Amino acid sequence: MKIDRLLLFSKTVTITAVFVAMISVLASLAYSFYLNKQLFKEHIYVLDGNGAAFSAKNIKQELMNREPEIRSHLTTFHKYFFNLDQYNYEVNTNKALDLIDESGKNYYLTLLNSGWYNTIKMNSLVQEMSFDSIIMNADVYPYMASVYGKTNVYRYGEEINGTKKSIGIECKLFDVARTQNNPHGLLISNYNILYHAKK
Repeated sequence: MKIDRLLLFSKTVTITAVFVAMISVLASLAYSFYLNKQLFKEHIYVLDGNGAAFSAKNIKQELMNREPEIRSHLTTFHKYFFNLDQYNYEVNTNKALDLIDESGKNYYLTLLNSGWYNTIKMNSLVQEMSFDSIIMNADVYPYMASVYGKTNVYRYGEEINGTKKSIGIECKLFDVARTQNNPHGLLISNYNILYHAKK
């Protein structure tokens, strides 16, 4: 009889231990699924060209930060497009054209056909743009923006005697895929120079 009780006790302990272990495993699995679900809710995972996954910003944060990206995109484009000299005009304009649609490319072709880039090259000129203001509305889509500033064209060492002009530009911006050449994921469109005249 003592042996029967001992066997029954041993069987009960074993069954209880297996039951507790199974509940622990199920609870651990349920908690890990919950954590993964929370993690995937707040992050976007992107594959790069080599197939490696990395975490991108969550959508809400990205949309909240769109205004500084728009400002930076416009600044970058205009610096590449308008800050030129005889050595960098081809490289800079090519970089600028990655950030704009056909409206900017048409303006570039107009300048090219008028001989502007040849004039810069042959006369060793420098063209620079400074910004007075960038006004934008990131609350509507497509994003609307206006850029105001000044351009100065001069020979090296003669900045003060250069040809200074005021410039006003309006455009729209669209979201596009981010690339190495376009890290903000924006494309300038409907590029319209309102005025570009001497002060």
